[in-house]
Amino acid sequence: MKRIYIALAFILFSLIAGTVEFITINKNAESYMSSISKIGNLVKEGRIEDAEKMSKKAAEDFEKISKSILTCYYSHDELEEINEQLYRLEDLLDDNRVEDFHEVSHILKNKLLSLKEKEQITIQNIL
Repeated sequence: MKRIYIALAFILFSLIAGTVEFITINKNAESYMSSISKIGNLVKEGRIEDAEKMSKKAAEDFEKISKSILTCYYSHDELEEINEQLYRLEDLLDDNRVEDFHEVSHILKNKLLSLKEKEQITIQNIL
């Protein structure tokens, strides 16, 4: 009977850990996708300096969170690539390269969306 309780405890722990991971990844991905959209809106309004400051803050925040929580779930390479692209947004805005900014922001949104999709509970992700 003890073996059943231990097995159930492991299953329960796995379900809780998976749920926490799912919520954490989705929340963070949505947050940064929203930040990128807000930065894009500032660029469209011509407020490049504000957009540059916001992109720097987003990159710094992502760097902090990726070194703490997200590294438990993903490889460092994937997170570093996203972080580098966030810092690249700031550089592009500093150089006033708006077209390149839009291209990189689109790529970033796709990478963040990919992070979210990897966490979806589907047969493909389980296998």
